[in-house]
Amino acid sequence: MFQSHIHIQRRQGSKGTSRFQYLQDLVNEFQETQNIEDKQQIIANLANFSYDPINYSWLWELNVIDLFLDCLVEENLMLQELAIGGICNLCIDPRFHTYIVDNDGIKLINSCLSSSVLEIVLMALMTLLLLISDDCRSEILTRENRNCLIEFAKSKQIKLSNLAKIFLRDHFNYNV
Repeated sequence: MFQSHIHIQRRQGSKGTSRFQYLQDLVNEFQETQNIEDKQQIIANLANFSYDPINYSWLWELNVIDLFLDCLVEENLMLQELAIGGICNLCIDPRFHTYIVDNDGIKLINSCLSSSVLEIVLMALMTLLLLISDDCRSEILTRENRNCLIEFAKSKQIKLSNLAKIFLRDHFNYNV
């Protein structure tokens, strides 16, 4: 559900923690904790907040996109899955789109296509679809990604197969 600033203000009350402060506390806790379960919970919370455009400015100010991108190279698959979900939510905003493209985010997202976790692959594909624009088309529409998509289109996993077919049809003029 998308929220308004008035709704957020009413929920926090006059003495409650502001949304920005709450998000900042999450970022600080993520950076300080060594506990992997805590890190997963924090990234899950940040990814959930990244669903609503009303939070984009706060998430931008707190550099949450860097946390998400950094998590894509973590060994922990749950962190990767939660982070790519957050990136997928944020990438439609022009600031985040530009940041992802300018900071090797496409390369990191492309690497998610080889994940053993279906949800990571699906969200990586969706993120790449959302990111395609003149400034990064050549990084996304590569021969390697095309070959990968052709294999995905043959998958018994219906979601993966369908998403790959849409990607191939719309951006590679390839019908499976």
